[in-house]
Amino acid sequence: MRAAISGGLQVGASATQTLAGYTFVSKERGQIVTAFPEKFSFSQLPPYDRWEVFCPMARRLWGIFREQTKPEKVLRIATRFVNRIEIPMPIADIAEYFRTAPIISPEMPQTLAGYFMQLQLPQSDLVCMVTLNQALLASEDAGIAPFMLDMLDIDISDERAQIQSDESVWDRLETFRWRKNQIFEACITDRVRELIS
Repeated sequence: MRAAISGGLQVGASATQTLAGYTFVSKERGQIVTAFPEKFSFSQLPPYDRWEVFCPMARRLWGIFREQTKPEKVLRIATRFVNRIEIPMPIADIAEYFRTAPIISPEMPQTLAGYFMQLQLPQSDLVCMVTLNQALLASEDAGIAPFMLDMLDIDISDERAQIQSDESVWDRLETFRWRKNQIFEACITDRVRELIS
């Protein structure tokens, strides 16, 4: 690319592109694999299946990635589970559905049309961090208009992993999965259990 500036001075500029990584999408299976030289992720979009189905697929793909990139160690491990729960309208008190939710001052109107909340919860026993995102959003689907969608997003990460063996990686992820289950159960009430059963 060349540009001319008045006075006869010329300035040249060039640009190069470098391939940073790859993203593979299977629309039929709702799966996404992201592979960069320093990062690997595997995602399952709705409809979700069980961890026992998800985990072997992730392990197989991780094995291919590891064979190609030969990382010396793993520095960060994370799992993320996004749960969408349909809450019937109107909502008189969000605490009927969630034990972890914002508290509205009694001096303010109690009607709730939506919210977003993020909590960062260190897990000292597992030496990891839970990031809990919770949001109440109006449904975009006209078929479920009398409902609000609650998003309960649980992300568990270890930024200081420095794990060298594959078995240690998957043992750690399995531990994160069990902690996610504990946190999910701790956040919801029996009203939500009735909705999702």
